[in-house]
Amino acid sequence: MMSSMPITRLDESERASAIVVHNNTVYLSGQVGDPAGDIKQQTRDTMAKVEALLEKGGSDKTKMLKVEIWLKDIEKDFAPMVSQDNLTRDHDFLSRVFLLRCLNSPPIHPFNH
Repeated sequence: MMSSMPITRLDESERASAIVVHNNTVYLSGQVGDPAGDIKQQTRDTMAKVEALLEKGGSDKTKMLKVEIWLKDIEKDFAPMVSQDNLTRDHDFLSRVFLLRCLNSPPIHPFNH
């Protein structure tokens, strides 16, 4: 018989948890920046939220296994988004974990050439 592994939920609301920890893996709910800001500000806001949630869950962004980013306009928003220091410090790391999606388009692995 398999033993039951605990599931820890943090920052819970009536409908969801911002953080779920299971089997030493931290899962985050979707995070977004303030839509009033430009893509650079939205990226900074979102990454700050992600980093804070990972810390609360006992992890950090160097241990991320997968990240999906959804952009409304990939042609316009991709370059300004990746220009943010907190997102692009480790290009090799990013090429392994990021999956970029544009609304109504197939997934793109932006750092794999």
